This record gives sequence, structure tokens and C-alpha cells, in this order.
Amino acid sequence: MVTRLPPHNLEAEQCVLGTILLQAGTLVKVIELLSPDDFYRDAHQEIYAAMLALLEKNEPQDLITVSNLLKERNKLERAGGPAYLAELTDIVPFASRIIHYARIVQEKAILRRLIRTTTEITSRCYEGHEDIGKLVEDARRVCDVIPPSANLPEKVDLAAAFSGPPPELDWVWPGFLAGTVGVLVAAGGTGKSYWALQAAMAVADGGRDSDLLGLAPSHAGRVIYLTAEDPEPVLIGRIQALAQFLPAQARDAIAEHLVLMPLAGRRLDVMADKVRLAALCAGARLVIIDTISRFHTLAENDNGDMARLVAELEHLAAATRAAVLYLHHVDKYSSRNGMADQQQAARGASALVDNARWGGYLCRMSAAESARLADAGRPISSERRGYYLRFGVNKQNYGILPPEHWYERQEGGVLRLVELAPIAASRSAPVVPLRNKTGGDDDW
Repeated sequence: MVTRLPPHNLEAEQCVLGTILLQAGTLVKVIELLSPDDFYRDAHQEIYAAMLALLEKNEPQDLITVSNLLKERNKLERAGGPAYLAELTDIVPFASRIIHYARIVQEKAILRRLIRTTTEITSRCYEGHEDIGKLVEDARRVCDVIPPSANLPEKVDLAAAFSGPPPELDWVWPGFLAGTVGVLVAAGGTGKSYWALQAAMAVADGGRDSDLLGLAPSHAGRVIYLTAEDPEPVLIGRIQALAQFLPAQARDAIAEHLVLMPLAGRRLDVMADKVRLAALCAGARLVIIDTISRFHTLAENDNGDMARLVAELEHLAAATRAAVLYLHHVDKYSSRNGMADQQQAARGASALVDNARWGGYLCRMSAAESARLADAGRPISSERRGYYLRFGVNKQNYGILPPEHWYERQEGGVLRLVELAPIAASRSAPVVPLRNKTGGDDDW
């Protein structure tokens, strides 16, 4: 019986590696297309892994540096030795064709994964010992071996760009562009989930009557809100509290366009369930993930892992043309020291904020702020300041940063936009007595 070799193309693999060795800056052209495991030959996997390691250290990926790193790792002979590395630089036809060869390598890798995965599932089906639900779930993931970056976009027509009118940008709300990724950061118990629910309703309706937060969404659209923190009864309680602030027409539009999915205790992984997530979010204008830490199993403090996570959300945004907003916590130091409004206050790796295109924050009112601000002429007591939250944007790649907003918690925890003025410019008024115990989320 003749053994069939798995799909591969060694010549394409050699062309990719040889081009990188010869032409500085070419690795970045294929880094989104290829990982070391995509190469069929073990030697090529080692060489490409060394190139990626050099790129992370901002070092060139030439014949000398790659050879030296492989030698340091005791992988030089496994990679074919110095002679084979030198040979790679002799077989490159055109450096401009590297993406073409990278796609060939990628396609062969996809075929090998499909063969391996389907063969494994077929064998498990014949054995018949496993739970049918798990087998079906694993079978669905077979399609996940096809990366979303397999088809690269067309190049920009520069001649048309120079002469034509600028394209109209599609804002979900001012500063937050459709097809991009944003993050809202706040301390635990501040009210970010309530803020996100109200933002979802504002976009789902698109009208002024539902925009209690002052976000000014451009128009209505379908919203997918995935929440893994709060159970369904809590969410229904918030919806009922919000209902008294929304006219009937707005409530009807929200019910039609907002998909609210309570996932507490259930599993949905951004990295492992890409196909299912993309299908769920198809046609959405806004996708909210609450909170991001519950939707992955990567190392939150690892910048590489978090860069991969945000990149996956970017692929989701690009595929659906939706804005993807994920909620995240501030670190304990920033929370304790009144620095939750800073861009780098987010817990974990900096890529969680650096790689997002829009970043917002939500902070409790500080003692200093309550001492200098008044609400409609009424001083804000130390007891009442727990009802006030400050919202702002500390990162916005497109457009001018908007001014900060103040919100006051209403009955049931609903956030309403308020205008606070410096106390010197306000008329003094009696202090309004406290309506609740602490003003924290747990009281609503």
C-alpha cells in the first residue's frame, strides 16, 4: 500500500524563507498569514520561528542573525545547518512575490489540518465512546482551521484617492468607527455593565429618547450584547428599571434590534469559537463583550497573548463591519489611587488598550470632585457622591476627544446625564438625603 504524503509545497516554503533572509522588512508582509506550524518541513518551522523571535526584539532577520540565534538555541543542525540556510538565499525568484508564496504555504497547511482533524473525528465516531454533544462541538471547530486573514484586501487606488472626494466615515457614535475595536475600562462595581447596556439600547434604537448617556449614535442598528458576568434575572431587572425612562416607540425598536445573551456559567471563547462568534455577530452594528476576561483562557499579563486576542476581535470587526466593544477592569493600584481615567490603568498587558482604536473609562466621583462641584446648585455631600460617575474617552484614534460627561444613578441603578457646575458658580441649596445605602452596583 502506497502511503500518501500530506499536502505541502517545499519550494514555496523555501521562497518565503529565502525572501525574508535577503530582503529586509519582508517578514511583516506575511506575519499575519503564517505561523511556524504552517511549514511542512521541521527545518523550515525552526527557521521561521527564529525569524519571528528576532522581529520581536527589533533585530534584522538576515542570514547571520538567523544562523546565530539557531546556534544559540541548539537548533542550527535541525534547521539544516549553515549550508542549507545559505542555499535558501539562492532560490528566490522575485521578492515581490512573497505574499503569493505565503498563500501557497498557508493553503497547504489548512489542507493538512483539515485532514488531521477530520480523520481524528472520524475515528472517534467509529469508537462510539464519547458524548455525542462533544463530538458535534469538535466537528464544528473543523472549519476554524481556516484563518480569517486568508484573503487580503485589494491595494488602495492612490490615483483615485488623490483626486476623488474623501469617503464618508461610518461612526457608531462620534469617535467610535464601525469595523474597529474599542474598550471601556472601569473598576469592579462601578457600573460599566449598566453603562454598556444603556449604550447598547441607544444604538439599537438610534434615537434621542433612548440616549440617556449622551453618546449621540449616528443611526439605529442591530446590537449583540454578550454578557458572562450577570445572570438573566439581574439583566431583566435592569431592563425593567430602564423601561420607565424610555418611550414605547424606543422600547419597541430596542426589542427588535438588541440581542441580549446571558452567558454566565456558559463557555464562549473568542479564540476557540471564532466561527460560531462570527456567525452570531453577522449583520450587527455593535458587538459588546462583557467582560473580556471571561471570553478567553490566555495569559492576561502576556502582551503577545493579549495582542493576539485583540487581533482576533479586529478580525471579527472587519468580517462583520461592526464596532466591537469589550469591557475590562482597571488594575488595583489605579483604582485605589484615583487613576482609573488614565489610558494605562487597565489591568494586565498594555496591548489590551494600546491595540484598541477607542478607549473609554468610567470613574466614581472623588471626594475632591464632590467638594468643588454642585448639581443644579445643590452641594454634593460625601454620602451622595456615590451616585455620581464620570465618563470620558482617553484614547480615540479618529477625531477630536469629546468632553467628559457626568452621570447620576437613578432608581434601579439607571445612569442619567447631568450637568455639574463648580460650586462657586452655583447657588447653594440643601443637601438631598441619601436614597440608598452606598450607591454601589450591589444596591440596585
